[in-house]
Amino acid sequence: MLILLCIAAYFLLLIGIGLHAGRSETDDGFIIGSRKVGYLPTIGSITCGFRDSAGLAFWIGMAGVIGYGGLWYFAGMMTAAIVYAVIGPRMRAFAAQNNYITINQIVRGKIGPLTEKATSLCLLFVCVIGIAIQIYLTGNLFAVGFGLPEWAGIVSVAAVMGTYLYFGGYATVIRTDLLQFAVFFVILALPFFVPPARDDVLDFSSVMSMDAPTTFAFFMIGVLYMLADGGMWQRVLSARSANVIRAGYPLAVVFSLIVTVPAIWLGLGLKPFATEIGDHDMIYGLFFVPGLPQGILAAFSVALLAMSMSTMDTLAYVFSSTLVKNFLPARLSHTRADYVRTARCALIGLLVLTVLSAFGIEDLIGFMFATIGVLYICAPVFVFCALGLFRGPGLTDRLLGAGVGAALAVFAALFASGALGEMIYTIIPAGVSLLFCLIAAVLSRLKGNTS
Repeated sequence: MLILLCIAAYFLLLIGIGLHAGRSETDDGFIIGSRKVGYLPTIGSITCGFRDSAGLAFWIGMAGVIGYGGLWYFAGMMTAAIVYAVIGPRMRAFAAQNNYITINQIVRGKIGPLTEKATSLCLLFVCVIGIAIQIYLTGNLFAVGFGLPEWAGIVSVAAVMGTYLYFGGYATVIRTDLLQFAVFFVILALPFFVPPARDDVLDFSSVMSMDAPTTFAFFMIGVLYMLADGGMWQRVLSARSANVIRAGYPLAVVFSLIVTVPAIWLGLGLKPFATEIGDHDMIYGLFFVPGLPQGILAAFSVALLAMSMSTMDTLAYVFSSTLVKNFLPARLSHTRADYVRTARCALIGLLVLTVLSAFGIEDLIGFMFATIGVLYICAPVFVFCALGLFRGPGLTDRLLGAGVGAALAVFAALFASGALGEMIYTIIPAGVSLLFCLIAAVLSRLKGNTS
């Protein structure tokens, strides 16, 4: 009962934030947070976005298998954060000057409509899959932890998130992310209640325990995911100043690492229960530990929901803004008020779609790695675009549009063959995209068509 009361209080707080924002929010605040988001909200929002419940499920579930080996992912993330610190301020200024609110609008302005549509489709697909994964996790939390029907968790989380996003928009995403950033630091304390074996904690040799291809894959996934994520670029465009980007992104990686290591320790502490729980359900392992106080389980449940909802609201906003600005007729977003109305309708449709998709997920970790590779395809295009290495429309746009299409075809072939079960294969489509970007950049340089 205590757990359900804490969850209900948390849900009511989120709804209250959204309703309060809805009474005072301007259209500009709904759309892009008025481009005045400061250091702490930016750091908290990025950290929440990367340490979501799907990531937590991975780190807890795989701790007993790879130990600290997966931390190469953070080396990749820090590399990407440095790239953002260098190119982000230029993109922020360009977006503000042209009143752009999505990375794909910038792609259209610097390259052309074909590449814009191709990368937008990738982002829309990943947003739907990403939200479905988070909703699946919350549904299972209600089923495993409370003995309630899975649909009860799925519907309640979708309804709460829909309410505060509908009224508050992107500014509410940032505000609730800051709240959720504080809430999920509960993870830091959990290993004290399920202590891992000392030898496991001090076994740092696991950092080098994986084979070279898998280690490289972890590093590159950290780079590609961060550079391709529409939510990451959204935070560049909403930042208050260039310094927020330069300092906020590297610091967010540090905070993400801080909250990930205890998740590994928690996974190590749950190893004795692995047979009973199963690797893919280890994230719910605390409910199988005898004698844990209800307060600990309540805190963990709220933290898990905070992680899920933080990612869901960002993806929902990226989906709605990308759909409205990059696909729907211009008359539906002619004015800011028109945009807000259309975006709200898109949010409702998205939540219905993802709730239905969530019921089709079985193997969470396998599904996550098999589908997220679509997103990596966008990373080379976004970075080359930000560096001004090519522009269109014309041959460059056609070539890059074909490149994204070819990368998607390679992804589809790998998915159909089952090869995406090996992590190294998930970055191959991004390699195809990179090859086309290099060719386009050389051709643009030869034609003197650089930005």
